[in-house]
This record gives sequence, C-alpha cells and structure tokens, in this order.
Amino acid sequence: MNNFTQKRLELLSDIEKMTKAIRDETDWYIASFHERDEVKRKVARTISEEKVKAGTRLARKMYEKYK
Repeated sequence: MNNFTQKRLELLSDIEKMTKAIRDETDWYIASFHERDEVKRKVARTISEEKVKAGTRLARKMYEKYK
C-alpha cells in the first residue's frame, strides 16, 4: 500500500471517529435540555460546551496534520 493510500485511510478513519463523537455529544447536549434540575442542567451544558471546544481543537490539529 502506498503512502497516499495509507494517509487517506487514516484520514477517513479519523473523520469517522470525529463524526461519531459529534453525534454522541449532540445527543447528550439535547438530553440536557430535558433535565429538570437546574443545577444538573447547567453542569451538563457546561461540560458539553467544554467538550465541543476540545473537539474543535482536535479537529484543527487533525486538519493541520493532513493539510
């Protein structure tokens, strides 16, 4: 397998992982809206927002890696 094909497969694998992580986090964030306890709801949203920021940093890093 040549280097280009290997990098392409790695990129596709990373995209798949990111897509799954985004779906999971989106589901979790939406579920936080149904939480009746205000403190738990705020904590859930804060955690979700921090995870989104971390995911954004990871996506930028991956973009730079495959650029």
